Amino acid sequence: MECEICGRKTDDLYVISVEGTQMLVCRACKHHGVFISKYRAKKTAQKKARKIEEETEIDVVEDYNERIRKARKEFGMEQEDLAKKVNEKLSVIKKIEQGKMKPPEKLAKKLEKLLKIELLQTVKREHIETKLKTGALTLGDIVKIKKK
Repeated sequence: MECEICGRKTDDLYVISVEGTQMLVCRACKHHGVFISKYRAKKTAQKKARKIEEETEIDVVEDYNERIRKARKEFGMEQEDLAKKVNEKLSVIKKIEQGKMKPPEKLAKKLEKLLKIELLQTVKREHIETKLKTGALTLGDIVKIKKK
């Protein structure tokens, strides 16, 4: 794998946050952001010039707003009642039911438990990386790193 800042090839990568964006970086570049964790690849399979990594994530189902609205009505609750029971603002519940906002994982778990519905699902994501013949650009190629 390569450091997303300097392009160095290494298996020793770290997850850092730079201006709110998570990046995979080498040991030498990890001081450029806030350390989150050491990176551990889940599964890796190589075929010619491609690298496929598979990761599992928890995501909210597509029709979350309909499920929440239907379950709330079945329990005979108003949006205000639901907001109070999950300790959330009414405006947030309204946005979620309108489909304008996905509930964060923590709120989705509260809603699942209270309304006895499923909102979270495990999703497998595949990342396919292909290298250009000349090599892929990194942030370090574009930005000159200022030494302190």
